[in-house]
Amino acid sequence: MDEVIIPVLLAFITPVLLAFITMILTAILVAVAWPPHKKHCYDDRVEKFKVMRKKLKEENRRVRKKIPTDEFDEGYPYLLHLNEWNHQKNTPLKQIDDVIVLEADDDFKDNYSDIMKYIRKKILLPKKKRSILDNIKLIEGDETKLYESAIFSVSSIDPKSKITLKIKKGTYYGYLNTCFGYGFEAAYETINDRNEFKLRQKYPLMDFSKRIAAIGTVTLTIIKPKSDKNGMKQCYCLIHERSDSVAESRGLNDAVPAGTFEPASINAEKKVSDALKDEGIKRTVIREFLEEILGIEEFSEMANPKYLEKTDAWEMLKDNIFYLGFGLDPINTHLILLMCTVIDMEKDIVKRTFGISDNESEIINKIVSSNCNFEGKIRLKPFNRDTLEFYKNSRHSTPSLSQICAIILDDYDNFSSQFDIK
Repeated sequence: MDEVIIPVLLAFITPVLLAFITMILTAILVAVAWPPHKKHCYDDRVEKFKVMRKKLKEENRRVRKKIPTDEFDEGYPYLLHLNEWNHQKNTPLKQIDDVIVLEADDDFKDNYSDIMKYIRKKILLPKKKRSILDNIKLIEGDETKLYESAIFSVSSIDPKSKITLKIKKGTYYGYLNTCFGYGFEAAYETINDRNEFKLRQKYPLMDFSKRIAAIGTVTLTIIKPKSDKNGMKQCYCLIHERSDSVAESRGLNDAVPAGTFEPASINAEKKVSDALKDEGIKRTVIREFLEEILGIEEFSEMANPKYLEKTDAWEMLKDNIFYLGFGLDPINTHLILLMCTVIDMEKDIVKRTFGISDNESEIINKIVSSNCNFEGKIRLKPFNRDTLEFYKNSRHSTPSLSQICAIILDDYDNFSSQFDIK
């Protein structure tokens, strides 16, 4: 009997035993091999993440050229925009408050979880369960300066006779975590020579409900000197050479002052409708002028926007900020308002603002020499057709600067006549 049972048992047990031993050996091999494999995959993602960041800096223009513009009249090399958003040729430039109307969207409900999950799933992030912000901090550390703050975000655009922007609450980190995904996708599509842009298809750019689209302000500052004995004036403009330490447009040239439309600390926790009673695009531009051009740091985190009205800069600029156009940044998909201001050196308020009695060259030197910080350097350039043409077409210009130059060039005679620029 045993002679029959034992072979039968062996025939049954042997495959089971071999399978068990194989399973144990496989588990051991996986346990030994998995950590190096996991680290290799992580290191590969880190390297690709760095390549995408580098691509956005060094080949920004090439990336922008690849981005689809189906929803808009124009794109590369400018902002994504409709032609009706720009200043119309042969008409006087209007002050910013005569063009842009801000309406509060207090009832907007936060709905950003879907896009953040999609970005973590689809965008090649080193730490796939962490946000874009966490990954940037992890990989770049203190190399990139990032600061959390409350911001105003666009909820919708209604281009009536005046352009109405509906405004909702947001945070700068929320903007990074929702809008930067579009930029990383564009870099990845460029690197791999693809044209899928699935994020832009799933979350179209003109649907602002799924992301925190910050509102940027970019203003070209033009300096109009005194006439010489022949009545001639060599006008200048200020160009900001952005450093590699900023989060956006690294290594590119832009107009100055530039900033983000955000509430002062006293208004940060208020409803948007209440905050907008004290805030506005004009105040943002003047605040950035004080910080970036006059070098007055205390206005970078302004406690109360009404403090601005006590400054000479307010008196100099309050009726001197003119609308040029707006559009969406093609890389990071936030809204950017384009403006210009003309600083007339013959006016007493200009001398008081810069704290210099009557020396024009000292004022200009003060502007250029005192504003070198981690954000970059300010350069003085002749304001003429050649300069505008150069920065319109330069591969080192931001789309904002390119579009500002294009708008002014297209209406240069009218522009020069309005501001008496020879």
